Amino acid sequence: MIKKYSEEKRLEVINARKDGATIAQITAQTGVGQTTVKAWLKDAGLTTRRKWKADEIQAILKEYEECRSPKAILEKYGISKSALYRLHKKIQAEQRIVVKDYTAGQIAAMKRKLTTLEEENQIFRRSGCGTSATIDEKISAVEELRSDFSIHAICRTLNLAKGTYYNLVKHWVKTRYEKNPAIKDWIERVQKKWSG
Repeated sequence: MIKKYSEEKRLEVINARKDGATIAQITAQTGVGQTTVKAWLKDAGLTTRRKWKADEIQAILKEYEECRSPKAILEKYGISKSALYRLHKKIQAEQRIVVKDYTAGQIAAMKRKLTTLEEENQIFRRSGCGTSATIDEKISAVEELRSDFSIHAICRTLNLAKGTYYNLVKHWVKTRYEKNPAIKDWIERVQKKWSG
């Protein structure tokens, strides 16, 4: 059997909602069922979900986090369990900081990468030349920095092939070796002594 409500009861429901009462509170006060209350509010252009103020949300969530039961919070604020859980989930999502658990291997890899980047930064600063520098500038930077950094690190940072560097150094030594017979004789004696 369908209940018939008076227009005064309908206005009472609408006014209660405008005053900020929840659907559960309206149902308890007026004796009108939730489905009817929601239908009347929808017809009146009012939302069926209550818009909670920021201070109310903070008070509700504070009590929830202090382990008050959802039933006690419902009685005090007139919020349903589902609305309480939805508010809590929404606030958690807004405040969530993504923390990823890393393995020991991943941490070690990140430390190595950081060390490499710091070393490359020092090489760039001290060499005074970037990746667009000429080969001669890069070679002179390698010669200047090779006492402090590995040749591999310098060449990688300055985008210079190690083979290019070693070929130029070898060519330079070879020309000095051929131009100075005393060096040539000394190198040959050392080689014979150590080779057998």
